[in-house]
Amino acid sequence: MSPATPPTTVVCVKYTRDVEEIKVNPATGEPKLDQASYRINDFDENGIEAALALRDEHGGRALAISVLAERPPENVLLRALAMGIDELHLVCDARLSDSDAFATASILAALVGKLEPFALVICSDTSVDEYRGEVGPRLSEALRIPSVTHVTALSLGDDVLRLDRALESWLETIEVALPALVTVGSETNDPRMPTLRQIRQAGDKPIVEWALDDLVPSEIYATAEARIHMLATYAPPSERKRIAVDGESPEETAQTLVSHLEESGVIRF
Repeated sequence: MSPATPPTTVVCVKYTRDVEEIKVNPATGEPKLDQASYRINDFDENGIEAALALRDEHGGRALAISVLAERPPENVLLRALAMGIDELHLVCDARLSDSDAFATASILAALVGKLEPFALVICSDTSVDEYRGEVGPRLSEALRIPSVTHVTALSLGDDVLRLDRALESWLETIEVALPALVTVGSETNDPRMPTLRQIRQAGDKPIVEWALDDLVPSEIYATAEARIHMLATYAPPSERKRIAVDGESPEETAQTLVSHLEESGVIRF
């Protein structure tokens, strides 16, 4: 990307319930989501950091986009801006409560089209709440641009993106022409923490809200239930024995633990 054309990077951000705060209804095993606070999906913060690092080095803009059914609290909404994102673009509509990955990617693609020209779209490898990893590849198909998943490092050259990609048994280095889409995760970088001054200034940055009906026809999201149907989500019962294991020495403690496990039938000799 030549200096005369600073790149625009678009980051997809998902606001999720904090999985560390989710409690389970003991009677039904169902998660009580309303008691967990909102936060940015963990891996999307890695995407934000990747976009900011490219902008800091090459100039241009770093924009965040999000599709959601319920607007999170303002302090959560502003976090991406506090980290350094230049603008936040939202599609917030209650009709998206049952949206699937196809609908989400279709709406994101329409929104990215409103932000052209762009050089790079960054998604997370997956989300901590559903862990499906579908949206990034589906979005690249909708935009008709190449995609590279599980990226651990990226650098920008003249209209070319150089990437390291982690696979199960080896590491690939890839060059891809722009525009392109990449997915990143926790191995890519360490997201920056916004300073108190950045948090205060975040409220002065633009938040642009888009109407769902101006982006996609209703059949894109209205038919989501016909494509995927969630039967149930519950946590299996788990009763703890609450046995304290101790001893006069590590060896004695270990032997006591082994004895308890053997009596419970967990291990056999």
